[in-house]
Amino acid sequence: MCSAYDASAVRQCIEDDAEDVLEKARANFCDYFVPNPDAHVTGQITAPDRAAAELAALFDETADGSASADSDPSALADAEALFKS
Repeated sequence: MCSAYDASAVRQCIEDDAEDVLEKARANFCDYFVPNPDAHVTGQITAPDRAAAELAALFDETADGSASADSDPSALADAEALFKS
């Protein structure tokens, strides 16, 4: 949430004078903290939602598992006809 946060930095902070935060899950205080306005961007898709959308697109389905409007019902009938004697 801080504008000085950088995951690629050694201490994950680009401010040289800031103290190390050893226990990140606990409350801490930093004199150099400046809120990052882009820390939370709404509308981003989460990794599980992205994976579900890609899987649905792969099988030509909507995210809820129903067939999409673009799917051809006659293709399913043709495939089933192959296995009928």
